[in-house]
Amino acid sequence: MALTEDILGIDWGQVRFKRALSGLVAILVALTFISVAGTVTLIVIIATLFNVAAADDGPMSHRWVTMAEFTVAGAIVGGLAFWSFESAVGVAIVLGIATYLGTLVSAFGQRAARAGLFLTLWAVIAMMLGTADTSPLAVSGAFVVGGVIALAITALRLRFSDEDDADDDEATVGEVEDEDVAPPGSTWMRLRWASRGPMGEFAILRTSAVVLSTLVGFWIAPEYGYWAPMTVIIVVKPSSSQTVSVAVQRTLGTALGALIAVAAVQQLPTSDAYAVIGFVVSAFFMVAFMNANYTLFAAFLTSTLVFAVRIAQADAYDAGIERVFATLAGAAISLVIVLVATKMDNRDADAQN
Repeated sequence: MALTEDILGIDWGQVRFKRALSGLVAILVALTFISVAGTVTLIVIIATLFNVAAADDGPMSHRWVTMAEFTVAGAIVGGLAFWSFESAVGVAIVLGIATYLGTLVSAFGQRAARAGLFLTLWAVIAMMLGTADTSPLAVSGAFVVGGVIALAITALRLRFSDEDDADDDEATVGEVEDEDVAPPGSTWMRLRWASRGPMGEFAILRTSAVVLSTLVGFWIAPEYGYWAPMTVIIVVKPSSSQTVSVAVQRTLGTALGALIAVAAVQQLPTSDAYAVIGFVVSAFFMVAFMNANYTLFAAFLTSTLVFAVRIAQADAYDAGIERVFATLAGAAISLVIVLVATKMDNRDADAQN
């Protein structure tokens, strides 16, 4: 009963329609004013969406710092990802670095954990969109443009609205508690502090899972190997108390989103208009339910990624069975890692007692 409630229960007080609306407006602005067609345009749109979703709460004077840092980090990660996408080993190295750093910043607090998740996912997306015709510098520049659009849209919304998003003080499912937050100091010093504690152990464990799933995924399905590490990144998140229940929520959501979106994509006409509609709708509800129900969040997040790849690569969905196997491989590795992390938490709790 408790597991069913966790999977299906929605905390309506944490539904973020206003933030989702900001993301939707930013996407429409990008579509309207960005003249460069193809992959670069899609990167601008994804950058605006992820930047809005990863932003802190509070006044704009506080938000813009977080959004600017996320934009710079995303530009660097995206450029490296495009540079490495043709080699499975290169992909594993870049994703490993992004995962390790994205996990360590979770020690900075709940909101940093959320930004770390989106930054790591962005590395996967950039690789999935990789083409020989797009340079890493163009990817980095497109991400910066998206970040600037997100900043402008968020600033305008806050200026003309006295109400803010739902409160973030309550812990989001699977994120760190406030008591685990790193002490004040420079970013480098805080990362060093985090690497020496429980979060550092978990970062190594999670990074190993991402690297392993990348190599296994490309061995099972060379064209769809990205789905294995993407599943691990979505399912295995930093937490002060990793539980199988939370892992099941994420796994079910990821599988549900992939199945629905892939089925829809395979039935869509050759026109990209339907895929764009699916992308916009999925992105809106992904942001809206980010803190309200993790099963729905994972489902909409996965469907957003599926539609994004469909827009960039119209013929990328011929081998559905390979993509399913890669996703299942990532899910299996994820559940093993969660069980190991749970035992580590129990060990630490016993040591404290």
